[in-house]
Amino acid sequence: MTTRKRIVSLLMAVVMMLSFSLVSSATVFAADNSFTSSRLAEVLQDQLDEMIDNSNELRGTNRTLQITQISKISDFDGNTYTLVECAPNGYMIYHDASGIFVESSPVVNSPFYGESGTYKYVGPNEYYIIGEDSVCRNVLSGVCVDSATLTKLTEKSEIITQTLVENKNDYVLNYVSGKSNVSLAEVYALEKEMAAARSVEVGDWTCVKNYGFFMNLNNCGYISGGKCGYIAAGILLTYDKIYNGKNTVTSGTHYSYSNGVYSIKTALPTALYNKGVSLGYGASTTSVAIHYTVEAWLADRGITVDHTSLYIPFGTNVTIANRIDDDRPTIWFGNISDQTFNDTTGNHAVVVYGYTYGLLSGYSFVAHFGWTNATEVYYTGILGSVYTYEW
Repeated sequence: MTTRKRIVSLLMAVVMMLSFSLVSSATVFAADNSFTSSRLAEVLQDQLDEMIDNSNELRGTNRTLQITQISKISDFDGNTYTLVECAPNGYMIYHDASGIFVESSPVVNSPFYGESGTYKYVGPNEYYIIGEDSVCRNVLSGVCVDSATLTKLTEKSEIITQTLVENKNDYVLNYVSGKSNVSLAEVYALEKEMAAARSVEVGDWTCVKNYGFFMNLNNCGYISGGKCGYIAAGILLTYDKIYNGKNTVTSGTHYSYSNGVYSIKTALPTALYNKGVSLGYGASTTSVAIHYTVEAWLADRGITVDHTSLYIPFGTNVTIANRIDDDRPTIWFGNISDQTFNDTTGNHAVVVYGYTYGLLSGYSFVAHFGWTNATEVYYTGILGSVYTYEW
């Protein structure tokens, strides 16, 4: 196993009550459910404390965040999420029925921030808005969603909630609902006690050795049109050029370096997209499509590597963790795909460079999410498929 960077995060901060002076309770919760509201507020504040502790540990900083707005959003099947916006930046998205924080970031606002319309969320990197003209658009690409895709997104919404509920966090749900009088602080103490007998240290982050590349990669070569698989592939290839000395991309043409920061040029994901098109793939990609696109790209440069592409999300978490242990960043596709390999709705890609494991919360990952400044986003690995390659 190659050298890896293990980063020890701080223990979760003491639970503090969230003041609702920041946003009206009517915006956040039903008026007759104040008990649940106050307990969920504790959970949200606690998760914010944990997120910023993790970030400060990773970055060596001492930043603070505050919750500024909390609102309810839903998917296309009516399942609800709690969207939390923070200041000076940051966000969290909590799935109400499972007690799981599906994604969060301490360094970038949610893509919904400042947008006007009805927000629709279908998992990481799946952000949609229905405007006053009743047209549904993808927030990141601006592409209008046709009726066939809306049908798929509705089906996807149902499956995602089912998958999240199957992996639900009973400790959080029981606390929020009042079924359990055990405080969050006691839950985390229990987790620490249970972990003492295990080799996995709860709260520890394991990252690839050069994780700073991803955390500082503000310009990732973003191009519109749902081409995030090619953007993620470009990030991975550039990483190997810089840190492993491989002839994966060309300096100057595909990326630049200035004032200690690397920037990927749009020429790289554009060229990868064109390569994918030549192989019969389109903008929306799967782990398999990126596998063969990268394989062909590297073959043009006289490079042969071993590829791993898991299309159906079985064992995804462990696979990603194992790759990070081996100092290999990994592309994660935020989708739930059918076994016919025909479903290309929701195949959005991010580059994972670290993970942590909690006995109660399971695996969590930190990734570059494939748009400008989205350098540090945390998410659950329950949903998705995976692609990487090894030298």
